[in-house]
This record gives sequence, structure tokens and C-alpha cells, in this order.
Amino acid sequence: MLIDSLLKKIPFFSQIPDDVIKKIQNSGTIEELPVGHVICREGDETNSMYLILKGDVRIYKQDDQGLEIEMAVLKAGSFLGELAFLDNNPRSADVACITDVELFTLVREDFLKLLENHPEIIRSVIISLTSKLREKIEDDFTSKLSKERLRSQAEVERHRSLSLMVAGVAHEINNPIGAVSSANNVIDRCIDKIETELQQSETLEDFTGGRAYNNLREILRENSAIVASASERITTIVTSLRNFVRLDEAEYQQVDIHEGINSTLTLLESRYKGRIEVTTDYGDLPEIRCFPGQLNQVFMNLLKNAVQAIEGVGTIHIQTSQKAKSIQVAFTDSGVGIGPEKLKKLFDFGFSQDNDRVKMGAGLASSMNIIKKHAGTITVKSEVGSGSTFTIEIPVQ
Repeated sequence: MLIDSLLKKIPFFSQIPDDVIKKIQNSGTIEELPVGHVICREGDETNSMYLILKGDVRIYKQDDQGLEIEMAVLKAGSFLGELAFLDNNPRSADVACITDVELFTLVREDFLKLLENHPEIIRSVIISLTSKLREKIEDDFTSKLSKERLRSQAEVERHRSLSLMVAGVAHEINNPIGAVSSANNVIDRCIDKIETELQQSETLEDFTGGRAYNNLREILRENSAIVASASERITTIVTSLRNFVRLDEAEYQQVDIHEGINSTLTLLESRYKGRIEVTTDYGDLPEIRCFPGQLNQVFMNLLKNAVQAIEGVGTIHIQTSQKAKSIQVAFTDSGVGIGPEKLKKLFDFGFSQDNDRVKMGAGLASSMNIIKKHAGTITVKSEVGSGSTFTIEIPVQ
């Protein structure tokens, strides 16, 4: 790849004559860097700009919780560091090689020497800076509108999910409560019968030796077991609800994600019980640092999406595994699948398709936003008529 032609693509140098471009090229150096090499760190002093001749580099920042947020991946022919190169401000992000990289480096001192003899470079730089300033103002305005829209729609989706979850829990908890009420009624009638039998028996031995005693004792045992089973079910539902509503916690925590998945399955059970078989294959995963309530929201969105995709009976399989320094969670359903033209817009806000699996509104978009906040990814594999697999990958901090 010719360096002079690449330099002409940099806005600062686009208006500069070819002979001056050659001098800029001769002022720089070429170096080969291995995969994993950190070119610069956020906050480092700036004295160079870079042009990628071969390979890929990753630009990323760390948030307040130490999570890496990927900003961009630059490939051969791209350049970076030009603004900090000019204004002498510290680096605004980390840059690291994700493949072996060949890099052209231009040092500021060498560039300033060229400016002394070639004032036409200054004109080109001013034109470029003016253009970048205009673009920055427009981008900031667009970004602000987008963030407001994102926050508003995500909040609507969050409340919608909570209301649906509460309705599901109310339905699910109604059965064990009904069983407890019925068993309590039977137990009351047994007590009345025992009192009557005792009054009619001359001695306690007469009562305990009769057939009525054995029948009443068996009925009491059966209904006691019903109460115990129903109470256990209610406890499970309440525990799952308590785990899930970490949605309202902003705290960054170390958690076992299997607990969140299981809680979500419990809360959604009324939606799939009797028609969808749910199986799990959990790997041996380490606990991860995350916002657990937000991840639970993602699990809820993806599982609801899978349930909606299945018309009639079907299956959902959940598999977790560890891959290098990340964990993966895959949700596979036997639903109707998604066409390739719809996959492109799947994570857009408000995307919905009647008579299709995708009816999540802002759910999938907010899920993608949450996973990106955790420096992770969501990928989708789908075929119409054969179901879909949504895979979450999150780095282990």
C-alpha cells in the first residue's frame, strides 16, 4: 500500500501538492507491531500521528467501573491521532493492535519543521479543522437527540417489561395460593369432624381405633403436603422476583449469571408452560462483574422473543460456556426464524413485524445497548422456518 496515496486521504493533507506529500512521507518512520501491542493509553502525552499500513487496531475507553467500551476498529488505510497531534492534548482513548500491524508514524517536531518551509500545509490544516468542527457540532446535536430518544424508549420498554412480568407473576402465584386456600378449607372441615367424633366417642382409644380417625389423619397429611408444596412454589416465585428486580439497582456487582437466567425462566413460566420445552446446558462459569438487573432485562427480552417466535409447541435451549476471557450465553429456539433482510434492522428501535417473531419494540435495541455497556456483543444466526440463536458474549473482568 503506497504511503503517499494514503497520506492524501488524510483531510489535513488532501490539498497539499504531491512533492510536499513526498517530503511528509520521508519525514515519517515505519514500524511493525505485534498483536496485543498497546500503541497509546488514554491520557498519554501526544507527539505523533499514525497511519495504518497493514493490520487492524482497536480504539477503546474504560468507564467509571473499569469496563472497556469499544469505540472503533480501524483497518489498513485508516489514520488516527491527528487532532491530538495538532492541539497537543493528551490521548483521549486507548489504542491496541488486534492483529500484527505495520504503522507509519509522523512525529510532531518533524511536521513543524515542514510547516516552516511549506505554508500551504497550514492552509490545508485550517480547512480540515473547520470542516471537522462543523461535523463535530452536527454530530453532537444528533447524538444528543439520539441519546434522549434512546433513554425515553428504553424507559418505556423497561416499564412495559415490568408490567408484563408482574402480570405473569400474579397469574403464576394464583395457582399455589388457590391450592393453599382449598387445602385450608379441607383442614378446617377435618378439625370440625375430629371435634364431632371426639364428642361421640366415650374414650380417646375409641376415637383413635375407629375408621374415621385413620381417614381424617390421611386427609390432613395430604393437605399438609399440598400446603407445603404450594408454599415452596410461592417462595420460589418471590425469590425469583426479588432476584429479577435488581433491574432497579445501579450497583455494579459480582454475580452468577445462571441465577439471573433461572429467575427469568421462573417469572416467564406461565407463558411457555405446557407447550414449550425449555432445556439448559450450563457450563462452569466464573462470576462476572456487571449490572445484574440490566442483564436480567436482556435475558427477559431474549426469552420473550424466543417464546413469541414459537407457534404452538416447540423448544428453547439455553447454553452457557466460557471462551478465553469471556463468557457466552446462547438462546436457541425452534421458532419461525428471521429473514436476512430483517436481520439487518433487528436491533433498531421500534422494529416490529406483524406475523413474525420480531415483536419486541425497543426490547432488542435496549438489550444491545445494555450488552454494549458491558463491552459485550449480541450476534444472531437465523433461518426462516428453522429457528434462531441469539448469542451474548461478555468479557470476564
